[in-house]
Amino acid sequence: MNKPRKIDLFIRSAIKNHTSFRCPKCRLKMTVKEKSLSCENSHSFNISKKGYVNLLLSAHDSIYSKALFEARRKTTEAGVFDPIINAVADMINDDHLSEKISILDAGCGEGSISSKIYSHLNFKEVEFHGIDISKEGIALAGNCELPILWSVGDLSILPYQDHIFDLVLNILSPSNYSEFFRVMKKNALIIKIVPGTDYLREFRDILFAGSNKASYSNERVKSLFKNNVYEFNSQRICYTFSPDERQLQNLIDMTPLLIDRSPDAKEVEKLKKIQAISLDYEILTGRKA
Repeated sequence: MNKPRKIDLFIRSAIKNHTSFRCPKCRLKMTVKEKSLSCENSHSFNISKKGYVNLLLSAHDSIYSKALFEARRKTTEAGVFDPIINAVADMINDDHLSEKISILDAGCGEGSISSKIYSHLNFKEVEFHGIDISKEGIALAGNCELPILWSVGDLSILPYQDHIFDLVLNILSPSNYSEFFRVMKKNALIIKIVPGTDYLREFRDILFAGSNKASYSNERVKSLFKNNVYEFNSQRICYTFSPDERQLQNLIDMTPLLIDRSPDAKEVEKLKKIQAISLDYEILTGRKA
């Protein structure tokens, strides 16, 4: 039996969840018309054959490259993020008692973590959206062959109707709480993952020795989150991963620590000698008032 085309997966899911999308231009409801999402004002957005829709109103140059997203996908496939993926999936399964759930992953990148979380959910019916401002990331996300609705879009103008999501994920990504809360149902859960103080410590020790970037604090991000939710909770997950040579290179290629600089020859040699990488995360949870 032939696999369904990526565009067909998107269209089927969009038709099934036809009340979710909102036109980013005029804010009217959008529905599937042939191979596009369109509103009553005839604003139309083509659905890509790669299984996503671009809902940005203007072009955007991402600071993250396709190579970075590909490296992160490979890192996810290697199981590096499994402890936080399993923890988040357990939280969702334990928290939501209905047989149906609607989820938005805001800032999903290439969708590899979203896809693994989706595959661990225990609900009869899951409406799952992933959105990111990077077209390169979302184009890769469309390869997952899952009925996830991938969109290129701006977190400050989310292309979704009001009060439709039971849960919002925000994993290692910037937040826009006013928009998140607009699209969340009352008492909906938000799960945000932020790096901990020891996250990629071995990289920081080599690349930023002696500078203020050698250390990291998430206190400001945690405080902002805590001030925007009720029933705040935090869970820290720390572990190490011992990569082989290829996995280590993928970890180097995916880290935002090297977005605005390249390591020199001495740093490269030190990076190659790393035997274990520290992964340190805090999972923040809270509810919309």
